[in-house]
Amino acid sequence: METVFCFRERQRFKYQLISRIRCTARIHCAKVLGYGLLAFYSRQYEGEPSLTLFFTLIGWVTLLTVGVYAYYLHNKDMELSVGRLIFWAVLFRGCGLLGVPLFEDDFYRYLWDGYRFAEAGTPYGIPPAQFFTDTTITHI
Repeated sequence: METVFCFRERQRFKYQLISRIRCTARIHCAKVLGYGLLAFYSRQYEGEPSLTLFFTLIGWVTLLTVGVYAYYLHNKDMELSVGRLIFWAVLFRGCGLLGVPLFEDDFYRYLWDGYRFAEAGTPYGIPPAQFFTDTTITHI
């Protein structure tokens, strides 16, 4: 009788664990959808896109992220496997790589810093103003 009870208890715990994993997987899928929509949205506009849709998508993804965090805080006995963590991290990174920066007007600074890092190993050695007085640089 006791072995049947232990078996049922284990089955119930296993079912609850699978149910929790499915719940968080659904939330993560909704987050990937939100980030994918942001990436798609970023490629649709030349110039400044609508702030309403942008903040709606950001709010959606933020709400889901806070929800997952609260869910894991509430269910501390639920383990997060490394494989699942890497899987979701790769998916979210892929969404970020598909999009372009919205409301970002400082990308030339990033290009300059990358150029200086490739040339000197650090972007902080020489200020850009010193290159404006360099006569060896040709004017476009």
